Amino acid sequence: MHSLCFALGVESWVVEGSDACLLPPLRALLSGLERDPAVAGPPTWRLEHGLPDIAGTQGLVLHEGQTETGSLFRLFESADALVLLCGSELRIEADRAGGTGRAIVAPGSERLLMGQAGVFMMAAALDSVGQQLVHAAALVRPGGTGAILLAAPSGAGKTTTALALAQQGFGLMSDDGAVLCPGAGGVGIWGLPRRPKVHRATAALLPALASGLGGDWDAAGEQPLDLARISGLGVAPPGLVLPLEALVWLGGRRAGGTRCEPMARDVFLSGFAADNLNRGTTGVPQHHLRRFVAMSRAVGHAPTYELQVGDELADVGEALRQGLAQA
Repeated sequence: MHSLCFALGVESWVVEGSDACLLPPLRALLSGLERDPAVAGPPTWRLEHGLPDIAGTQGLVLHEGQTETGSLFRLFESADALVLLCGSELRIEADRAGGTGRAIVAPGSERLLMGQAGVFMMAAALDSVGQQLVHAAALVRPGGTGAILLAAPSGAGKTTTALALAQQGFGLMSDDGAVLCPGAGGVGIWGLPRRPKVHRATAALLPALASGLGGDWDAAGEQPLDLARISGLGVAPPGLVLPLEALVWLGGRRAGGTRCEPMARDVFLSGFAADNLNRGTTGVPQHHLRRFVAMSRAVGHAPTYELQVGDELADVGEALRQGLAQA
């Protein structure tokens, strides 16, 4: 057997693969979080090759969509498990109560573990130990003692704003995936490591990013950004856990200078929940109720603000500093 261990905040996630080729996709997805499996305990998740059983799955269908390869995926929830089916290529079963899981991967489909399926597995593992993955950016506050969460729906400019802040004294933990976890005296936060994908428009707004680009733009006008090649960019160590000190909602653009002002907690939570929770005909799924509890705890613990970026990105760091000082 072959195994990998990843540090997920203060917890360890040990994954065992029946074949060595099943593990590199997770290693690529969670680059920087790998640890020595010999000191982390027995595996809690198992990956194996096989022909996934796609018939007879019971439970409420929570979501349907397409995989990176165009296959249909469906997410089911039963009383004690979540099941993700990706066409005839992949089946993932997550036992929420026991914190264990199993993935059956058709030979040749290992690449799926590096995308949505791998994130699903990690989110299920996090949920089993009381942590919740949310759609948001995370940044270290200047001084390095705490962190802020920057939330907004896709397309609102989180990546652009987070990268601008990383050029202006803040430390980038993640541009798109943050994890809420129990912390000393309150709520902790850490960022899911990944190479940000930037749009042509972001590259034009932040010319200093040019040294981290160099590949081809894809059909959506995006390409991955190599953070290590950009001088003067603040980047936090992978997996760094810090106390959550503030939650910031990225509002709409405004004319003039950037503005950061206190925001009502209930208004922040409403937008945060709308962007992070699935809803079906029977209401919010059980595993998302736990996410909502963690989000509510975070909003109750830290002050909330709205950041409205103005005509120029050059003043966003100073505006955020001044806004946070109002607490």
